[in-house]
Amino acid sequence: MKWLMASCRWIIGDGRSVNVWQDRWIPRHNSLVNEGVVVRDDTRLLSVDYLFMDTVKQWDIPKLKALFNLNVKVDILKVQLCSAVGGDKSVWSYERNGNFNIRSCYRLIFDQINF
Repeated sequence: MKWLMASCRWIIGDGRSVNVWQDRWIPRHNSLVNEGVVVRDDTRLLSVDYLFMDTVKQWDIPKLKALFNLNVKVDILKVQLCSAVGGDKSVWSYERNGNFNIRSCYRLIFDQINF
């Protein structure tokens, strides 16, 4: 089941359910912790909504600069924020529409076995 969850990513809604460091939410990145990013103890439990501006749902650039290197910051800025979207949503990474299906799951398993 763990590998199945690792094959999903988050679509950011309100940002409250997604951990900045442990969850897959940034394009081209797995969990930042798994990539070797050193996390300060005082930021370990941050959710993505912390990275929004206080009055409007936009990325807070000074916070991004303080927490991330340039490559990660650039990739975070590619994450689209939509004020109409409610909560965060977990989606299947191996289909464009985000819906899980057996065909893409089979391809994933087959590729891992034959790697």
